[in-house]
Amino acid sequence: MRVNKIFRLTVLLAISLLISQLTYSQKKTSKTHFLLEGIKQYNIENYQEAENLFLRAIAADSENNAAYFYLGNVYFHLGSSSAAKEYYQIAAEKDTNNYWYQYRLAQYYESAKNIVSATDIYAKLLNKFPEKANIYYPLMQNYAQLSKFDKAEEVLDKLEKQVGKNEQTENIRFEILRMEGDNTRASKQLILLSKSYPTPRVLFMLGELYKSLRKDSLAVNSYQEALKIQSTFAPANLELAEIYRHKRKYSDYFTNINIYLKDHNMDPGLKATYLTDIVIKPEFLPVFKPQVDTMIINYLTTHPNDSTTLSTCGSYYLQAGQLKAGITLYLRNLKNNPENYQSHLDFIGLLYYLQNWEETITYSKKALERFPNDMDLLQILSISYWQAENYNNAIINYEKMISLLTSKNYTKDDKNKMLLATYASLGDIYHQINKKSKSYKYYNKALKINPKYVTVLNNYAYFLCLDHRQLKKAYRMSKITVLEEPDNPTYLDTYGWILYRLKQYEEARQTFKHAMLYGGNENANILNHYGDVLYALKDYDLAFIYWDKANIKDPNLGIKEKLNRCKKLLNNK
Repeated sequence: MRVNKIFRLTVLLAISLLISQLTYSQKKTSKTHFLLEGIKQYNIENYQEAENLFLRAIAADSENNAAYFYLGNVYFHLGSSSAAKEYYQIAAEKDTNNYWYQYRLAQYYESAKNIVSATDIYAKLLNKFPEKANIYYPLMQNYAQLSKFDKAEEVLDKLEKQVGKNEQTENIRFEILRMEGDNTRASKQLILLSKSYPTPRVLFMLGELYKSLRKDSLAVNSYQEALKIQSTFAPANLELAEIYRHKRKYSDYFTNINIYLKDHNMDPGLKATYLTDIVIKPEFLPVFKPQVDTMIINYLTTHPNDSTTLSTCGSYYLQAGQLKAGITLYLRNLKNNPENYQSHLDFIGLLYYLQNWEETITYSKKALERFPNDMDLLQILSISYWQAENYNNAIINYEKMISLLTSKNYTKDDKNKMLLATYASLGDIYHQINKKSKSYKYYNKALKINPKYVTVLNNYAYFLCLDHRQLKKAYRMSKITVLEEPDNPTYLDTYGWILYRLKQYEEARQTFKHAMLYGGNENANILNHYGDVLYALKDYDLAFIYWDKANIKDPNLGIKEKLNRCKKLLNNK
């Protein structure tokens, strides 16, 4: 469990208080010894030993409130919430005047989201210790969270009597009024604050208030006043830029937005979100391409090694068709962050998208040296080997994935999903290298996992059809695909071609007519098959038309020779 700075300060102050109250003598009493040894172990984070020592201290002296307090701290660190609460309460009950015991108990309740109990303790502490400034702030925050805004203002009034009015207290009053929804008083308070403390931050807040009230001219004035004091104040530049953008004052927009983008102190991630959501858009980018280029350069120059910046700018250059610049930035991001998994995946994904298979293989293998057995990387590597026609390595890699999937702890759904894709890929590869029995073996494995996996059903059925084998089985599989996706032209082509092989020509014609309506007329193979069906139905003229269309789409299919041969046969009849 992480411990906040206030808690650390609490512990240190409690230690100082405790040590000041305890004295060593030449003959240490056991209760003092156990307590001091426990504190020593606690400070070096040896919580188990500290727990044992504090329990022994309590056994030696049941009134040892400091031991109860520290035991509560130990259990807090160990994540035992109920035990921590119990011992904090005992310490606070045994010494009701101890400020730190009460304060720590209140902090505990806050961490447990018990705001009501925390607020009650803070309020009692404030009555006893009005000089303790660190009580006021959490108490005001809690009252505001509980919507007791009048109580929050009362505490603020007391704080100002202690420390006087200043920018911080005046700002807190504004925040309380704003949370309360009292816009009239909040506006007046912020206007007063801006006059008393005209800092860029306060003037920016005033601009935000006016903007929320749709008073753009007053918002612009406030932002401009802030920038007169500090011309590089990024939040004001950003908001002013947005007002100019909405008013289509683009010259002013680009001036202000570039000041924002060049601010080193502003979060580069927020800049990336802004550029992606607002600027790098089809409706904006083509009109202002040179200006956007400048924005990207300013952003990149300001955060040259930030991972988000590099990936955002790299993506922009790829979108703009500047492949070399985009690749360079993705590669720089990878080199800057070699231990970052996402940096590897982003760059490899880019190479994959560009179908640069050899480079994808190289960088996937490098990534797997850092992240061995990562399934996403192994899958990318397998596909890249496949696409590079390195079938043996693709098969080896897929077999490795199967071995890992069956040996590692994955949920059943995740395992089946990955095995399904892997079996399907192996089926396709083995068919591609003409090892059909192995191909069908893996297709069968895939269908055992999901009998309605349409990709495998279609390929399996089509290949059986090409081999003139098990046509009835091919028909049953293909029938499932067109029932699942009735407008998919690829699946309709398979189904129609099987019907053709089964000599069900009229049904095949209807299937191909449907395929033509959903993109089949753009595919040479589908057009060719449809021509064959029409020819079998003796609709020769229409068959010639579709064969001719197929030949135009892909002259390498040998359709022209078939067309001429069939025409010659008809002429000789």
